[in-house]
Amino acid sequence: MIRGFSFKKYVEILATMFFSTTVVLGCSKFETKTSEQNTTKAMGDSFFKQSEFFDSGADNSLTQDDNLFKFVQLDSGSWALHTSSNKTNIHSHIVNGNKFDSFVFSGKMLFTDADSGIGITFLSQYPEKDAYYRIRRYANKKNFHLDHHGQTVACEGTSMEGLDPLPNTWYQFRVDTRVLEDSTHFSISMGPSDGTSGSEVSISCQDNSAERFTSGTIGVWSMGPGEKYFADFRMSFDPFGAPTGGSNSNEDPVVEEPTPEPVEITTIPIHSVSASSNDGNLPENVVDGSLTTRWSAQGDGQYIDLNFNGEYKVERVEIAFYKGDQRTATFDIDLYDGQSLKQVYSLQKSISSSQLENYNIGSDLSATALRITGHGNSSNNWNSILEVKAYGYKVSGDLNPLPGTEPSEQPSEEPSEEPAPQPQEPQPPQPNDDFSTLPASNGAEITVNTLEKLNSAIANARGGERILLESGSYGNLSIKSKKFSSPITIRSKNGARGAKFGTIKIYNSSQIRFDSIEANGGREAILVEDASSWIEVTNSHLRGSSRFDRNNPNYEQVTSYYSIQIRGGSSNIAVLNSLHTDVRNGPTIMGGNSITLKNNFCDWVRADCYKMAGVDGLVFEGNFGAKNIYSSPTAHVDFFQAQGLVKNAVIRNNVFLMGTRSAQGLFFGSSDPHENILVENNIIHTGHIRAISFNSNSIKITVRNNTVINVPDLVHSSSAIMGATTSENNIISKSGTSGSGFQGSNLTMQHSSSSSPFHYSDVYTNIMGRNLQLEDLRPVTGGPGDCGSGLGAEKFICEKLGIK
Repeated sequence: MIRGFSFKKYVEILATMFFSTTVVLGCSKFETKTSEQNTTKAMGDSFFKQSEFFDSGADNSLTQDDNLFKFVQLDSGSWALHTSSNKTNIHSHIVNGNKFDSFVFSGKMLFTDADSGIGITFLSQYPEKDAYYRIRRYANKKNFHLDHHGQTVACEGTSMEGLDPLPNTWYQFRVDTRVLEDSTHFSISMGPSDGTSGSEVSISCQDNSAERFTSGTIGVWSMGPGEKYFADFRMSFDPFGAPTGGSNSNEDPVVEEPTPEPVEITTIPIHSVSASSNDGNLPENVVDGSLTTRWSAQGDGQYIDLNFNGEYKVERVEIAFYKGDQRTATFDIDLYDGQSLKQVYSLQKSISSSQLENYNIGSDLSATALRITGHGNSSNNWNSILEVKAYGYKVSGDLNPLPGTEPSEQPSEEPSEEPAPQPQEPQPPQPNDDFSTLPASNGAEITVNTLEKLNSAIANARGGERILLESGSYGNLSIKSKKFSSPITIRSKNGARGAKFGTIKIYNSSQIRFDSIEANGGREAILVEDASSWIEVTNSHLRGSSRFDRNNPNYEQVTSYYSIQIRGGSSNIAVLNSLHTDVRNGPTIMGGNSITLKNNFCDWVRADCYKMAGVDGLVFEGNFGAKNIYSSPTAHVDFFQAQGLVKNAVIRNNVFLMGTRSAQGLFFGSSDPHENILVENNIIHTGHIRAISFNSNSIKITVRNNTVINVPDLVHSSSAIMGATTSENNIISKSGTSGSGFQGSNLTMQHSSSSSPFHYSDVYTNIMGRNLQLEDLRPVTGGPGDCGSGLGAEKFICEKLGIK
């Protein structure tokens, strides 16, 4: 695979081969000529010889046949790869020893007969093996479609419906290929190059199969009657990819250019953001690191400006569009050189995704600002951007901001087709003190900016090091059999979760702290197993690899299982002050000792927020969740579930305030005899009977000073504490006035009659409905749950609300 990067970030296939003929396309004529000299294709900063193109024979042959494809010059002066052969399954591939992994491959193609077979291939295994992915159309399947050839992999048969390809029309294509550790992703768009013969269509696919292709070359495919032309090929690479490869031939290139020294491509820091207008979705939302907020403005020509913290050469821009998976946005990108705007992208169309997507600039222009100008989308004339990131390298520290209009602070009074601004993603509560279970790392400080450098720093660490991560993407991290004498800390340098990982997996390792990072998991964001010990994750965001659509959430959207999973006899593991979202289950412990979960916030989940089994020694304190639960209709959902043995545990000061769906509270199920557990000062708000529940054979279970609130007329009309050995000073709730009041030291309040004693309104300010806030539990002055009463979670509630 190619690694590294070059200045230009593109590959152009040019031809200088001529031959004489005349071809009619539609109503126009153009001449094509073959060359009289050896063809050279300039690719990036290097050059490719004719011999590097491998033309193969019919019926998917691996035998070379150079008589099938020729380069021709069109009447416009541009060049195209051409074949008039009607043979079945013939190919031409770039073959020079290089294999590409993540890249964008674009160009255009044309056919002249309604039964022509034409297509392009990528991640091709030629010439070693007849296997690849491809986009093609042919007589029996006349729509362009994505499929594979050569072995059983996914991404087959996805048709580009709505695009009816016609003969004698150029169709432009763009294939964005991303190869990750456990999957290969494609985002593909295609449409007529003149924009008049039909609309652009986009499709996407994710191949998780074991036989997926992870690197390969590019090429073309043909079969059947008619002329087929391929032109304007370009490839662009990820900035952490490599310079485009050159010839392996011993011949000198036609033109020699000096090879520039590699430069380090980094995230360009943003000094300020402004926009031509907004509807209350403010421009600064595009740099807040969240895909749940956005900038929006209505009308063609609305723009947003990002001023850099210095002067930079811009290599690429990543943009995430609101509803990007449902519609296509049209936009321009301009760079500001300190005096004027220079356009580097014109009328670019977004690809089918609501995630950050790459647009390669590769400009030689030194810029101090970036402007994105919107021209509406395929559904309406709104311009809505979730997030923007720019990448490049620094030229100077001079700040020369782009003059622009300050954003309006007032939302538009006109009704808008766009939904109202969404609230900020919930953040974990701030800790009252330092909950760290590991001592501070006081050794050498090391700053890194790539996964390779991080792996090297970990390999060379002896204990005590502080490894600071520059903001950016670090991919998937695996740590195996690393046991340090004192804790090492791996932390985002700016402390704001700027370092982003895929999956982090830790095996048989110890004394490691992760601080202020983000992990986007496959099956889990973080996995700790194989008897690992003294591992801490703090101040971080652990989320699933797929996301809930916040405007239209559905349980089927999320396929990731856990934000963090701890198993395999691991011990002394702490997860602190972190956010867990977009997963089936939040923190999950399946076999572990001495586990600490403190001050975590779990939200946007498909099932349980916190799940335990086989845990000896648990501190579960100060955790919140979950306002947003989107489970299947038959799912068993809990705020906290012990589905296997838990013993020697303290469960204190946790808050579950129900939002979208009711869930059971603290549920200790299974047939295992849970033992020696203290449950105190928790707030459970649920429509289920099992608010705090233990199975019947549990022993040494103390439940005290908890507040349990039933949501009237939901699933059950009462919410109870069940199976405790000792139950005292709790407040629980039920329907009906009979049985309300004190039973021993416990108080039962009722929600049936406000004129009868111990009604909800006698105890707390406003707890009758759903979506409660902690403020709604403000105790009624002089009531049975007032501060100092010693009933329910009054100590915790009054402390949080600042009541003395």
